[in-house]
Amino acid sequence: MSSFFPTIRRLVLHPALWCALAVAICVLLSHPFANMGLGDDFSYIWSARVFVDTGHIAYNGWGAMMLGWQLYWGALFIKLFGFSFNTLHASGLILAMATAALTQRVLVRAGLTEWNATIVTLCLTLSPLFFPLCFSFMSDVPGFLSILVCLYGCLRALQAKTDRAAVGWMIFAGLSNAVGGTARQIAWLGVLVMVPCATWTMRRRRGMLAAGAAICAVSVGFVAACMEWFKRQPYSLSEKLITRDGLQHSPIQGGFTIALYCLPILVAFLTAIPFGNRRARLQFAGAAVLLALAGAWLTAPFVGVGAQHELRLAPFDMEWVTARGFYVPTWLNIRPPAPPVALLAPIRLALTLLIDASLLAFLICLLNIPAAQPRGNPAGKIPVRTLFILLGPFTAAYALLSGTRAWVLERYYIPLILVSLLALVRWYQSRIASRLPVLSVIFTVLFAGYAVAQTHDFAAGERARLQAIGELGATGIPHSQIEAGIDYDGWTELEMVGYANDPRINTPPGAFQPPPPQPPRPEGCMDDQFFVVRLPAIQAAARYALTYQPTRCFPESQFSPLPYTTWLLPHRRSIYILDKQK
Repeated sequence: MSSFFPTIRRLVLHPALWCALAVAICVLLSHPFANMGLGDDFSYIWSARVFVDTGHIAYNGWGAMMLGWQLYWGALFIKLFGFSFNTLHASGLILAMATAALTQRVLVRAGLTEWNATIVTLCLTLSPLFFPLCFSFMSDVPGFLSILVCLYGCLRALQAKTDRAAVGWMIFAGLSNAVGGTARQIAWLGVLVMVPCATWTMRRRRGMLAAGAAICAVSVGFVAACMEWFKRQPYSLSEKLITRDGLQHSPIQGGFTIALYCLPILVAFLTAIPFGNRRARLQFAGAAVLLALAGAWLTAPFVGVGAQHELRLAPFDMEWVTARGFYVPTWLNIRPPAPPVALLAPIRLALTLLIDASLLAFLICLLNIPAAQPRGNPAGKIPVRTLFILLGPFTAAYALLSGTRAWVLERYYIPLILVSLLALVRWYQSRIASRLPVLSVIFTVLFAGYAVAQTHDFAAGERARLQAIGELGATGIPHSQIEAGIDYDGWTELEMVGYANDPRINTPPGAFQPPPPQPPRPEGCMDDQFFVVRLPAIQAAARYALTYQPTRCFPESQFSPLPYTTWLLPHRRSIYILDKQK
């Protein structure tokens, strides 16, 4: 009993636990309960419900993720609490909390101090990129968690005191990742790349090479069998490892996206520039000139409009985290109007220049601060060279495979952001200080605040859409005649047809059908061809369309707009009900 209370006290005060609780508290503050799908997860929720009803894993032609153990996890929650979108989203919150706690421990094992590991964990999990995924049934968090579990096992193997313990942790890392990768196939890079690299660094340990070879052989066979099984499933989608379309995505844009979500850590280098060094002062003057030129170029009239200019300013994306909020398409050639701008151009410009300044400050520090012994880093027993061997090949393989997909969304960069944060803080600890400055804490809080606000506003818009759908339904209008966004339309398509009409479906033969010709639209009012092809039933039957703003493409219907309140400007917004057949 004398050791019981101190153990409980250590557990309650453990930073990993507080990271998990911070995620849960922020999710509750954002009030995300809308009982509607979030992005692509309507497809995964459909598969989970079918799995509970039939006992069989079934796909529906929407996502190319295998889902695997994630379906069993979702089925457990359906069995316990009944089916609803919020039930499946709550299951995702539990995984997100586990991800936050494990991230903190992985970073400590990788050499960061408890303080720095906690700040970096919150920087990642409460970022506007990661946070909206915390209350969803998307496969990004389960896939990332699988990678973390594998990395944790590898780190424990590297730090094991005995050969037997090292082999045991390697077996755990390999087998856990083989199973974990069934949720999101790219997570298998853990056992296919990370485990062999860890095995090589420990090749002199007794039995390690034999154990590593056996783990890899079994895992490769398991992965190959799973992929072959998945390929044969009706309405499953298989993608090539590298697509020609994917090669068109700019690595520079990807790099700036990663830098954006590393900004709370990068700003620490602004306070560490060695101004006592004459060469550093000259480099700083040159950096100031570069920043002035970048600002002039970004504000020049001839580059101030169009989609390409939008991608030059933070948040560097027009589909996931955008200047208009979370997960709203803002491409100019798509007819449904997006919500009002939440991040004004001056804020985006200032944020972009701050990223540039922080990157230049890091470069100046890199060139002028000499190597030193790590300060106050008791957990940093793994040399940088060993970490590079462990994470370098994995990072390169992940960047190649995620950056060359047909569609590249910034949430695919989450593992790359973690590796970047780890590298930055390991260098900061060894050259500058053992603790990140208060400035990093301030920016982490600011990013978290914006993440909570954008998630709240997205959920508020979804609740307003559901209210509008309810009003239409009360007059006898069926759901099939209401076009209300990807999450709602996708679910309606599955209810009407049973699968999405994707041209990549090979099984059963003839499942894909070319969509019927679209009616003529006014100039500048083209529909998004992605949805015209994949959701033909709802696109053909829809009479009413819900939008965030009026549009000249279709007149407003007899139904009044439904107002709702947001935290980000403008606070008063509305959902408009347009009549597509007038």
